[in-house]
Order: sequence, then C-alpha cells, then structure tokens
Amino acid sequence: MQQLIYDIGFHKGLDTAFYLAKGFKVVALEANPELVSLGKERFNKEIESGQLVLVPKALAPRGSKEVVFYTNPTKDDWGTLLPNWNRSMSDNYQACRVEATDMQSLFEVYGIPYYLKIDIEGADALCLKQLMDGPERPAYISVELMTPNNIRTGDAPQALEILAYLHVLGYGNFKIVDQSKHHLVKPPNPAKEGVFVPASFSGESSGLFGKELDGPSYGLDTIARDYLNYFLDFFAPESPIKAKGFWQKKQGPTTPANGPFHKQGWFDVHAEYLSDS
Repeated sequence: MQQLIYDIGFHKGLDTAFYLAKGFKVVALEANPELVSLGKERFNKEIESGQLVLVPKALAPRGSKEVVFYTNPTKDDWGTLLPNWNRSMSDNYQACRVEATDMQSLFEVYGIPYYLKIDIEGADALCLKQLMDGPERPAYISVELMTPNNIRTGDAPQALEILAYLHVLGYGNFKIVDQSKHHLVKPPNPAKEGVFVPASFSGESSGLFGKELDGPSYGLDTIARDYLNYFLDFFAPESPIKAKGFWQKKQGPTTPANGPFHKQGWFDVHAEYLSDS
C-alpha cells in the first residue's frame, strides 16, 4: 500500500510532483480555480490512475460550505482566506467564492497521511487547530511560518501560534528550512523517504521532508525564543520587550540572536510526531 501525503496548498504542484515521483499517493488541496484547472491538465494521468486526488476547495472552519477566497494575479502563490494577508506587499487581490472543507472531513474520506505539508497563506494555524478535533496524527508535518512582512501590526506573540499548536498536538524535533536556500539542496541518495528522485528545488517548493531533512533539531523553548527574536528585530526599538533586552539575556555569548532565522529568508518548520501528550 502506498504511503499517503497531503499537500495543503497545491499551488502549481511543484511539491506534489516531487511526492508523486518518489512513489507516494497524494491528496492535494487548492482553492484558486485557475490553479486547479492547470493542475488537472498537468497531472491528468496521475488523477486518472488514482495516485493523485486534487480537491478544488479552501480549508475553512468546520461546517463552512463556501467561503470568500482572495487571489493575487501578480503573485498566484499568495491566495488566502485573510482579507489583510500580505497587503503590506501588494494590494492586487481579487475576491471570489469557493467551496470549503476542513481537515477532519478530508481525513474521513482519504485517511491520515504519513506527511502533512501546510502552506495556505495565513490560514495555517486553522489547519493545525482542526487536527485537535481528532485522535490521529501524521508522522511528519511542515508548516510555512509567518514573516514580519505578512502582517501589518508586527504582532509577534501571534507568530508563535503555529509552534504552540504543534507542541500541544504532540510534535517535536523542530527543524527550520530556509526556502531562500532551496537551490542548494539535493535529495540524498540512497533515499530515506520513498525512492530517489534527482530533484532540484525553488523558493516556491517545500523541498525535502521527514527523514531526508538535514540540519539540527530544536526543542520548543529554543525555536520559540529564536523565532520571536527574529520578529522583534524588525520592530525594535518600538517593541518594549526587545528594547529592554529581555530575550537577549537568555543568549550565550556565541549564540546567534535569532538562531536559524534571518531577514533575507522565508521559513518552513518541520516537526515529528512524538507522543499523545
């Protein structure tokens, strides 16, 4: 039986194509009607064979039948449910109505995935919150983290919501992937997940996952501290927390203030399911 991956935020299918090539079955979710049409055309054979299920819906609060979804013709990877998402970088958004679903409904129909990739432009925490409604968890999960440009207020505590949900859901061994450096990444050979694929990655893809990820693992306390520092760096001295040096006091003399985070990157957090606690 093929292992299952969920691609929540299909976009152009770059991640889905990698998962399929590695031999996984994929359930992909995409709300933008134009991207759905392109995906059906590109992956016609995989959809016909049943290796790929492309669900043309938006992830939304449970019970929603239809929602307003905002597409951006200039940056088609910025489609979002949130009216204020990325407005600091672009106001070129158009509203449309799309069908809706939720994580537990997807699980009931397609099953629990081995790996769950989430990249849905601000609604990522909603996806994690819905995982709490059921007892089963994917073995591995990744979520795109917010950058300070995504929000206008610089609400740093809100930025920790994703990490908090992952911890409560039983995930740990956090790894940070800098998507701006994806062009430097090569899949391991022999493969540690599925079959080897000589792939290359761009900033529009999530890249490697699960056992194939390199780099250090972090605990919640360390990664939350570094991530919050990263946010506060953008807004100091306006932030009283940063201005008072509250977080820097906990840093060692040779430890980078923001750990793996820096202002020129954008980041995914990957985590492994550890327990039911």
